[in-house]
Amino acid sequence: MLGFVPCVSIHAQLINGSFEDGQGNFDNTGWTSTCPMVWGPAAPGYGDFGALVNHSNAGCNGWSRATHLVPEIANGETWTLGGWCGVFTFPFFSPYVGFGLGWKEADGTLHFFTAPVTNNGTYTYLQVTNTFALAPGDTAFVELDPGTASGGSGNSLFAMYDGLELANLTTGSGVTFPSRELALRTNVAQDQLWLGCDEAILAVQLVELGSGRSVAMPISSGGTTIEVDLRAFASGAYAVIAGTASGSRIARFVKF
Repeated sequence: MLGFVPCVSIHAQLINGSFEDGQGNFDNTGWTSTCPMVWGPAAPGYGDFGALVNHSNAGCNGWSRATHLVPEIANGETWTLGGWCGVFTFPFFSPYVGFGLGWKEADGTLHFFTAPVTNNGTYTYLQVTNTFALAPGDTAFVELDPGTASGGSGNSLFAMYDGLELANLTTGSGVTFPSRELALRTNVAQDQLWLGCDEAILAVQLVELGSGRSVAMPISSGGTTIEVDLRAFASGAYAVIAGTASGSRIARFVKF
């Protein structure tokens, strides 16, 4: 049996998660990169600029990464990261590129959660959810992983990024509450959940709020209404995350 506690979508944009300032100029404030970040094409609906990050071994010596510290993330919280990335220099080079979450210890030691990746030559929407176990002095971060150009190259070859957003599934603190909602409808007898949105749903993720365990749900098409099968899931509180071209829409429900 399903019971629902609806809420508006909650998402918080990183500092310049769309890599533009208030005047629409390219801006990578808040990001630290081992290789220079430069402007690139924007993802659909995200202004005029995205960011390009060198593949490792391609126009930049050594390990290429870009990170953004997120001190607002606290111990025990569950966060989701969504956004757009792709291989700018496809098809000449097509390493797997992506982004993810991690944390840095006080002494600088880095830890990384598993990141979603793509090797497409066009912008692809990716999303991941993780629960943080942070010790005093630890700081969470977002990492852009531009992959490695196999064999190396003297030329600058890039991964492209745009429209990155963070959402706190635990408390909703530190996030904005836009007016658009993710609508929920149920078929109690069959344990089916329908998601409705005002734009096409590109990806769906189900998060068990008690444990932070997340599951990417298969969807048959990218329409504005998606059916999700919940028969394999135990009773409990969940968050459902719908990825769209303009960001993540989130709602909570309880399965009795």
